[in-house]
Amino acid sequence: MILKELSQVTEIKFVARAPTGREVEELTTKEITKALRNKVPASQIVGRIKRGTSEAATARASSSPKRRTRRTTQKTTTKRRTTTRSKTTSRSVTRPRKGTIPEPIRELTEKIQQTMTAIILDKDKKILKEVHVAELATILQEIEKAKTIILDGVITQRLVDIAGERGVSLIIGARIGNVVKRPVKIKIHTFNDL
Repeated sequence: MILKELSQVTEIKFVARAPTGREVEELTTKEITKALRNKVPASQIVGRIKRGTSEAATARASSSPKRRTRRTTQKTTTKRRTTTRSKTTSRSVTRPRKGTIPEPIRELTEKIQQTMTAIILDKDKKILKEVHVAELATILQEIEKAKTIILDGVITQRLVDIAGERGVSLIIGARIGNVVKRPVKIKIHTFNDL
């Protein structure tokens, strides 16, 4: 969506993406350099987006067989590290007991999946704001009575920090990124936990 809008305003020559499941803010210098080396001509991606093909399919189709072999090896190594990391994280994340997440929140969670939307609720579970995930951090800083955030995106450390400052008590997202500091008063869950 962002690429489509940008292509109408300016000329994009290349597109580089963060690895699947990661946010740009979480990447190391080495990972950013690797992503930039694996850039794809924008004309390929924008053309396919306009025709309705996903960016992921474009990136796979544009890489040569030699690159695929190399990437597969690197992904295997990365998967081992990620698995180890997620095991440690999963110990500190407790799944909610059945019935602890109110039904209106469960319904909203199902409604926003695959939409890149975020919903901010007050303490009475009323919708204060419905925004695109990219705008969530900015909008959240302006809202006073937010208590619950549901987003079809990655829960990042930045989002958790802002939510902690604003008095949010529950965040539900598609995935949890590299969140190191978790305020005690905020419960964090993924769609899979519900």
